[in-house]
Amino acid sequence: MFRRGLFSGLAAGFVLGIVWAQGGGVARADNASFTVTDRVIASPELPFTATIARIGNGYRSFFRNSGFEPVVFRTRMTARADAANEIILDSEDATAGEALAEGALDGADVRVYRVENGRFVLVRADRVAVGGHRATGWKPLLSTRRIAPSETSAEVVWPDQGRQGGTIHLSLRAIGAEGGLSAPSQPVTFQAANRDGSVRARNDYVRVRVREDAPTPAPPSGLRTVDVGGGKAILYWQAPRANLAGYRIDYSTEPPARHRGFGLDLAGSGPAILAGDLVVVSKRFLNGARAGLVSDRAWNSRDADWLTGRGLIDLYGDQDSSRSWHLEVHPLSPPWGGESYLSATLKEGASLRIDGASHAGTDQSFYEVLDPARTYVLEFWLRGTGGRVQVLGPAVVWAGGRAPVFEPGPDWQKVQAEFRMPSLARDGRIRQIGLRLDGPGQIDLDALQIRETSAPYLSATEKELERLRASRISALRTHAFIKTGTSTYDLAALTNPAGAIDGVRFGQTLPQTLDVMAVAGVDPWLQIEPHFAPEEWAGLVEFLAAPFDPDRDSAEDLPWAAKRVASGRARPWTDAFDRIYFELGNEMWNPLFAPWTTTAMTDASTGKRVSAGDTLGLWTEHALAAMRTSPHWPALEPKLVTVIGGRASRPEFGADAARSAPSSDLLAVAGYNGGWDEGEDVPRQNPRSYFNLLNQVTQVLPTIRSHAAIARDIGEARGRPLSVGTYEAGPGYVLNGLNRRRVSREQADEQEAVMKSVAAGTATLDSFLTRAAEGYAVQNFFTFEEGNLWKSHADWHEGGNALPSWAFLEVVNAFLPAQMLAVETEIVPRADLEEVRRRAAVKGAPLVAVHALRSGDRLALAVISRRVSAYPDPGDAVTSVRIALPFSRADTLTLHRYTDPFTMPADRNPIALSSEPVPVPATLPEFVIPDLPPGQARIYVFDGVSD
Repeated sequence: MFRRGLFSGLAAGFVLGIVWAQGGGVARADNASFTVTDRVIASPELPFTATIARIGNGYRSFFRNSGFEPVVFRTRMTARADAANEIILDSEDATAGEALAEGALDGADVRVYRVENGRFVLVRADRVAVGGHRATGWKPLLSTRRIAPSETSAEVVWPDQGRQGGTIHLSLRAIGAEGGLSAPSQPVTFQAANRDGSVRARNDYVRVRVREDAPTPAPPSGLRTVDVGGGKAILYWQAPRANLAGYRIDYSTEPPARHRGFGLDLAGSGPAILAGDLVVVSKRFLNGARAGLVSDRAWNSRDADWLTGRGLIDLYGDQDSSRSWHLEVHPLSPPWGGESYLSATLKEGASLRIDGASHAGTDQSFYEVLDPARTYVLEFWLRGTGGRVQVLGPAVVWAGGRAPVFEPGPDWQKVQAEFRMPSLARDGRIRQIGLRLDGPGQIDLDALQIRETSAPYLSATEKELERLRASRISALRTHAFIKTGTSTYDLAALTNPAGAIDGVRFGQTLPQTLDVMAVAGVDPWLQIEPHFAPEEWAGLVEFLAAPFDPDRDSAEDLPWAAKRVASGRARPWTDAFDRIYFELGNEMWNPLFAPWTTTAMTDASTGKRVSAGDTLGLWTEHALAAMRTSPHWPALEPKLVTVIGGRASRPEFGADAARSAPSSDLLAVAGYNGGWDEGEDVPRQNPRSYFNLLNQVTQVLPTIRSHAAIARDIGEARGRPLSVGTYEAGPGYVLNGLNRRRVSREQADEQEAVMKSVAAGTATLDSFLTRAAEGYAVQNFFTFEEGNLWKSHADWHEGGNALPSWAFLEVVNAFLPAQMLAVETEIVPRADLEEVRRRAAVKGAPLVAVHALRSGDRLALAVISRRVSAYPDPGDAVTSVRIALPFSRADTLTLHRYTDPFTMPADRNPIALSSEPVPVPATLPEFVIPDLPPGQARIYVFDGVSD
């Protein structure tokens, strides 16, 4: 049994022996004294979790629809006015951000949602009538920028990504001082033409918010153009006699007489549409063609690639009649799974390339670096009549000495080509691997994959399994399934075999991901986009929880359970896991992840405003209500943990969402140490930057406690506990463009050195344990993967070691579940902390901390130094630490520490965390650390403790 021991007198003597220097009301010392008590302040049960962007034996750079699957287009729109049988839209929604041509959404599925009496309700499910997708009218030429009110001319440029050679119609609108938008001016035209390079307009721009309820000024008059060629024109006008905020230039590729406006005419009948209704539109695309699908504005853009399913193919399906292609649906599901395949028709002398940037050298961090010691294989399924397939890859060494050539036959056959790298590429040059289809002939292709020969495609590698098991993490969060935008997935695509999906990064699918987790012994944390129809949510429950016996059950009655069995999993997935976390979308407050975000709405029954957070909560409850309609819900319900993704800097978002989702179990927020999430600048390799990193946890402690209190209060008010946690945490990073930051290559390298240093590991450990002490039930490290930025391990060519942040958390995970004991501070070095962005200044912040965890007859001490040499005070910042322990004997003692300095080693390859037995001190219950280095953490684990 633990007890305080007889340390109080010793501690008092230690205090009396210290020489104190007072300054500014803060005590400074190179000594620290603590007492570990028997009082339990928290009981963390679960080891820490992690997020994965991808997992399994797949080639990360070779992922954009190499399975040749249908494009699942889905987007969120907002009805702009009441209507009986149409959805009136603005131009942005009707064109999906100017990507879609008029008519592209004819026949699409439509679901109309509304908030009524505090519930998120599906009020109508319908289809777009033939000819019902209207998307012609005046659209802003510049998305957000407006011409300054002092201007009376503008240089107008038709973008390179636009379709060339047509007539562009222009009009000008005045924006009043209060934001009112005038009617369009008389239109003018100029010619879109091919040109070299890019021309920037010379005008001064302003950002003006247009308000529909503001007075509208008169439109500009005298509009005229001077076409100067090359897709560029000068626009002139006369200013109205009014006080203006600016001008908006509108364009159209159709003359005004042919404008049909923006909206969706519905084919069926049902309840009327109301302004403010949320609309989800869904359609699958197979033909690979731009015509009738892609707008003239996006004709040559990446949006066109994604919409058509082009992916790695070097042209669109209708771009060249001598080498056309489309995606064809399999009449029966093939043995390798999936729904469709590439069908190409090539004339004599014509060829079709399927390749892309696939790997590169060590002087970059985006593409895969191939290991010369490993063997890789490119494989695909092939059939056809005539033609041939040439494997491409000049930078690799192919088995047999040369890149193979395959001739298709009338039946599907699986073909393979093994290769290796001749040596490790020490440059940043991008290389390609792919195929060239040569005519004449008709060639069918499917399931193009690249992997190591050591394991099946996208199955867990031995290295991944070893790391996951060593880490003892309790769950993996599926980041691949979110941030999909408008090219996304439906339940059919998500439940396909590995790689047989278009809209998910790296070819990850649900059965593939769950299989990896089951083999690794971790629970799934499923992030699912919110756009599923009710029947899809019910189908997901069936896929996860329904038993299916092929000898007794019918695939017609249980299609999703039958599909699970066909994927290789006979028993329900609920049998494999203790918990299944469920999180709707990702940071649904964050406009970066549109359209799958939430906005404020109005309750149509009560007229009350529904906040964006409320909308998330109501949408979560709507999804759960659909899940409950499945007869297999009782098998899933006991294991389901429903997560609300809150917002760290705006607590009201998560609070509103959790209150509006009474079935939710966990309110989670981000908990990064620095980075763009915290609104910070790029960290530098200097004492001040390291000091700020190490002491951030003290400054965010009020926020940590605030979120914990919010969850506690909501749980008590509703009579159902609500836990608090983090959905992402760990070292944070600043990216170029986010929060209007600019990050150079040199700054990015410096940031890597800081955030992968031992100091960053110390700060991460301190942050996770501080939150655990405040009752955070689940904490998630972002991310489990090799490489730069938010990663757990160094790249294989940089040693592949666990980075300090991950390595320290592994030690703690091995100790959980446990109880956290209160630690009393008698003496500690202190300093004042300056205000940093979103963090308030702190007077007299403690620079050394001790966290204590107890599990049976084991006790772990995490001793943290937040000090930095020569900052903010002179000196080496080495601390002598004495700790009064609640036991007097222990059988063994193990020390986990880094022997590196707290900075990143010069070779950027951190050594492994040292774990070594050390003698049990004879001075127990007094435990002394005479020389705790600055910026370091040491974890001491006592086993077999007793009085």
